Amino acid sequence: TFELISEIKDLVILFVGAGEVFTRQFRDFQKSSATTRAIYLGQRRIEDLASLYGCVDFGIGQLAPEKMGLKQYSSLKVREYLSYGLPVVD
Repeated sequence: TFELISEIKDLVILFVGAGEVFTRQFRDFQKSSATTRAIYLGQRRIEDLASLYGCVDFGIGQLAPEKMGLKQYSSLKVREYLSYGLPVVD
């Protein structure tokens, strides 16, 4: 997914969340993409997410599930993106 996303010009990615795995993924993404701007917003309250979702064009599911040893996953955040009417890259 990193490679596909990094090919889109003028793309800004907002990373919202917390935790060791999350921050590692953010750092990995920054290293892999010279053209895409990534902004780390950290953990946000659920009340703030609706306004953030109103400012974005799509949601991104799990960036690299295979790096976490996952063969399958069912992400609640993907369902949340869809509930806000956002298309999802997963």
